[in-house]
Amino acid sequence: MKTVSLSSKRRAGIMLVECMMYLVIFSVLLAISFEAFYKCWDNSEALGYAGDDVVKAMRAGELWREDVRSATGKILVTTNADGQAFRIPHGKTAVVYTFNSSEMRRKSGADESVVLGTIKTSRMEISKRTQTSAAVWELELTPHNAKARMPLLFTFIAAGPQTP
Repeated sequence: MKTVSLSSKRRAGIMLVECMMYLVIFSVLLAISFEAFYKCWDNSEALGYAGDDVVKAMRAGELWREDVRSATGKILVTTNADGQAFRIPHGKTAVVYTFNSSEMRRKSGADESVVLGTIKTSRMEISKRTQTSAAVWELELTPHNAKARMPLLFTFIAAGPQTP
């Protein structure tokens, strides 16, 4: 019959406790790593959405500026309880931009389309200058990430028709 010494039993018990501690430390590090990974994943996704929104806003702003530059008469801005309307005359017709709640619509003749959605605030105005007028569109987009630190703000300025 083999005899097991007291020191070997103590050594085996210490190794089991060490192994369990390594497993606990590994589990904690793995949980922290997964949390960091998913936080980066969510932020990367939000950054992609913000980039798409910036591109859409720039396209909408350039379309608006082109309409303002090609205006043939006085531009009218009206504000009511529903939102704001910006009427740009083009010969016998007009292009009308309307902002209601969270989207900007553009109506040209019989065609009406949504130019930009996910808008938080929008304000259009005419600024009188010496010989010209300038149209200003200030825009803030709704962020996709509720924890976004910087709002997506845009200001578009276009020279309007010459005033006599």
